[in-house]
Amino acid sequence: MHRTLLGFALISVLAACNGSAEPQGDTPQAPGTGTGSDSADSAESPEAGGPGAGDERPGDAAPAPVDYEGPEISAELEVGEGAEPQCAVVVRAECPTLGWALEEDRCETDDGVTRVRVRLTEPGTDEMVGQAFETKSVRVALDAVPAGRIEVCVSRWTRGVEYLVEPEARLAVVLEND
Repeated sequence: MHRTLLGFALISVLAACNGSAEPQGDTPQAPGTGTGSDSADSAESPEAGGPGAGDERPGDAAPAPVDYEGPEISAELEVGEGAEPQCAVVVRAECPTLGWALEEDRCETDDGVTRVRVRLTEPGTDEMVGQAFETKSVRVALDAVPAGRIEVCVSRWTRGVEYLVEPEARLAVVLEND
């Protein structure tokens, strides 16, 4: 009797697993996998990064959206007067506690876009720090006055953590230099 019930239960489970792949009734669906009216959210739309998302020509591309998350970052372009104009980008970070560090990583120019990369290092999880806001700044010297867009990218580091791969630098500020 027990073998018959176990066999029937096993067959029922296998039949359910091999059933139709179509959702039935109140079965929840992941966004973008449905059919009908909510398929407008699907990955097929250019807004979702599906087909058609990269159809723009490189010259027509809009600037990348700011995707940095962390302490507030601001930047300004300083141009000094003199025989040779001296130019620098000053980057500031409004840090929530003491113990943070902001330093220049690298600066590169490509296709009229100057990318200033800075490294923001936060205190380690086991460090004791003062509970006070602090503004950190770094001055990144440029070889010449940039003619186009200036993008400030920030990579977030944590002191005391060993990284196998360098943290990704995220776009934090965009300056337009006319």
